[in-house]
Amino acid sequence: MASAKITGEFKGWSKKYASSDVIIVGGGPAGLMAALDLARLDLKILVVESSSAVGGRLWASDFLISTSGFMPQVREILDELKVPYKKGKSGLSVTAGSNLSSKLISAVCDAGVRILNMAEFKDLIFTDEKVEGITINWVPQLSLKDKMIAGIPTTLKSQAIIDATGLDARVCRLLMEKGAIKLDKHEQIDVRASENMLLEKTGNIYPGLAVAGMAVAGIYGIPQGGLTLCSMLLSGRRVADEVIKFLSEIFYLHVK
Repeated sequence: MASAKITGEFKGWSKKYASSDVIIVGGGPAGLMAALDLARLDLKILVVESSSAVGGRLWASDFLISTSGFMPQVREILDELKVPYKKGKSGLSVTAGSNLSSKLISAVCDAGVRILNMAEFKDLIFTDEKVEGITINWVPQLSLKDKMIAGIPTTLKSQAIIDATGLDARVCRLLMEKGAIKLDKHEQIDVRASENMLLEKTGNIYPGLAVAGMAVAGIYGIPQGGLTLCSMLLSGRRVADEVIKFLSEIFYLHVK
């Protein structure tokens, strides 16, 4: 009886999220931060994550040391999430990485975001005018020996997609491979300017597709040396603003 109830619940939300306002591919710090800000506007948000759990670098910050340091710009986020921290030198805030991870994930869930874990991004649905959705496979399904069954994808429609898949930037690269977009790389950029460049390049790159977090570094060739969890969180917040602008202009979304 309990199994039937769980199955019914799954069918209910899977049908509901077959079409979303925004799909975020990748549940790391940038993806989660974007999901939280967008969900607060009563948008239907789906996070697609290929691993068994979201959080990404948040769980393994600072070379697996449980303490994380954040610049002053992130203090507002720590306060919002009620994450306790200590103020250090030069405005640095120090907190437990696991505390931030759990608080952010909890806030995302409380805001109504649906997380679909163990789901692998496979392809984009797009036209010359805009991106309209993605296809995914269930990760265990991909390991099946029966290639016909393993190759059957699920289609998810959306008004906007955010690529937060890390350095692989899988969503953006697929669109680049199809010749829909061409982006300039900045291979020789000063590592000290990495964070500013990442935030500057965060945002919409094709109608209905935006990029955030390490995926920005991946497609623009921005050195990783100057990038911290601070920039990931700030990139997530910035991409949410850019997606809201896109939805407002194209679909006349009323934003309070």
